[in-house]
Amino acid sequence: MLRTVALALLTLTLSACCTKAGPDQDPPANPTGPAFTVVALGDSYASGQGAPNERFESWKPWSQDRPVWERRRCNRSKYAPTSQVVERLRQTGKTVRLHNYTCSGADIENGLLQGYAGQEPEPIPPLLDPQVKALEDRDAEPNGVQAATISIGGNDIFFARIIAACVVSKKCEVIDPAIDAELAKLPAKFATLDSRLDAVFPGEPWRVLLMGYPNPTQASDGSHCNRRPRWDALRRIDAGEAAWAEGVVKKLNHRLCTAAHLHGWTWVSGPAAYEKHGWCAGDNWINTAGDSSGKQRTILGTMHPNQAGHTASADALEAALTAVSNGAVPSSAACIAP
Repeated sequence: MLRTVALALLTLTLSACCTKAGPDQDPPANPTGPAFTVVALGDSYASGQGAPNERFESWKPWSQDRPVWERRRCNRSKYAPTSQVVERLRQTGKTVRLHNYTCSGADIENGLLQGYAGQEPEPIPPLLDPQVKALEDRDAEPNGVQAATISIGGNDIFFARIIAACVVSKKCEVIDPAIDAELAKLPAKFATLDSRLDAVFPGEPWRVLLMGYPNPTQASDGSHCNRRPRWDALRRIDAGEAAWAEGVVKKLNHRLCTAAHLHGWTWVSGPAAYEKHGWCAGDNWINTAGDSSGKQRTILGTMHPNQAGHTASADALEAALTAVSNGAVPSSAACIAP
């Protein structure tokens, strides 16, 4: 079983209330008329991967045969960080319209700038429209778009291969050259992305909120996860490999932060609240392979936030998105050297 789970990780991709089982569809229409309009773009950390609207419950005879999502094809959840913040803004009386195009597995080229099949492609799938094109189309509407949130970059540096290298080969560092090569490509990719976003927010690039990734590696005492939990595939990762993985997250976040400051976007750093809540912690905010299998019937949610984790990411995003909704320029976090 462990070998099956470990090998399956080779195909893992970075990947309000609920539509029931049936054809995928977008969430119900948001309020019409003048509103503060937000578009959410990005990958699985933006889509809510790891925290389906309704988890699969095998012990319930009436349970769905698979979990319920806002959109299954993208493993998009109502617990996605931007969705949570938008709901909080609505609770304050603001009229907020959200268009969520996030999709688990997306990267800058395949997902944001070009079409993408999705995390769970349909039998004869036309590609999903590029997320940036969807943003442009929404901005062409009378009310336009006032803010865009983005989480992207993890799949560009081979998120799936990082996990597979640590779990299957137990030698994470073997893919260091590949990661470094992809990190070096990120500035050019972000420059291309900026040329498109600049047309949507001319002279106001701070309306783009780029989100950092959390550190998934810490145990409850602040040490690095070390071959825990005992009966999970992730037990093959020792403390040294977990420390290496933390270093990769820091290098990625530094590249993202540098791009945000260069292009004038608002940088929302990876939430520090994840400290002591890694995959091996007693109160873990990062799914293990067992957590993912138990709630989703797949391991696609492995090493992704659970509901508590996505809420922590929403907490980190809230101040910046609230500021933009009030017409203010939000504070952009400083970059921390890896």
